[in-house]
Amino acid sequence: FSTPFGMAARCYAARLALGSVVDADWEKAEIRRLSSRVSAIGRDDALALCWAGYAMVYVCREYDVGAALTDQALAINPNLAAGWTNRGVISSFLGQYETAIQQLTEALRLNPKDPESFRPESFIAVAHFILGRYDQALVWAARSQASQSTWMPALRVSAVANALSGNVDESRTLVARMLRQDPGMRISNLGKYLAYRDAEAIDLFARGLRIAGIQIAEARHDRDAVGLQHVERVFDFFKAAVDVGQRDGLQRQVEGHGRARELRRGSCWKWKAREE
Repeated sequence: FSTPFGMAARCYAARLALGSVVDADWEKAEIRRLSSRVSAIGRDDALALCWAGYAMVYVCREYDVGAALTDQALAINPNLAAGWTNRGVISSFLGQYETAIQQLTEALRLNPKDPESFRPESFIAVAHFILGRYDQALVWAARSQASQSTWMPALRVSAVANALSGNVDESRTLVARMLRQDPGMRISNLGKYLAYRDAEAIDLFARGLRIAGIQIAEARHDRDAVGLQHVERVFDFFKAAVDVGQRDGLQRQVEGHGRARELRRGSCWKWKAREE
């Protein structure tokens, strides 16, 4: 039964999209292991194949392997909406933006009531953004956020499209929301979140985020982090002092009980001596 392996790979990909990765190297190795299992026992499992392929591209950056797995999934079931969504995302990562829009639109046509429609909608927005169609990018990003307000790809493309359209205040509001969700996000590590082969696409996102003031927001978050660390150090100092005080107090209490026991024992010997 291969579907759980593919869905587990999907979960690791979602962790990266949401900025929740714990151990990047281990998770990449685990995705490769899961995808290998899907390839071995799930050759007829379109759902497992399409998610394993997506994770291989997005997390492991193994574009050819991931695309092949997803194409295999669509060959098995050409009516699988999730398969067309993942294939569209992979096409976008490969720089095939017009093709990506067609594939993502097909996914929405096949499953118009999909509760996860925010995924294809957000990547349609990304494709329009990279192609310079900022107005259409904002329309699709708004549709995606209406379904899932915390979906990071939609927030990101909305922020950069607003910034490059001149809506700087709105873009800064969106950047603040992004940093609340993922305080570790920086322009310097943007490539971790964006799996585009085209370096110019990543540069376009970076330019938009700079206009949106992400560096100012980063500095504010860093300052708040330093303040929090100071508070934590003060707390640790007083906690250690309390622990020492409690330990010393307990030790004195134990020593007091010991002296009392010795006194009682000495009193008993005295009474025995008198009786004799």
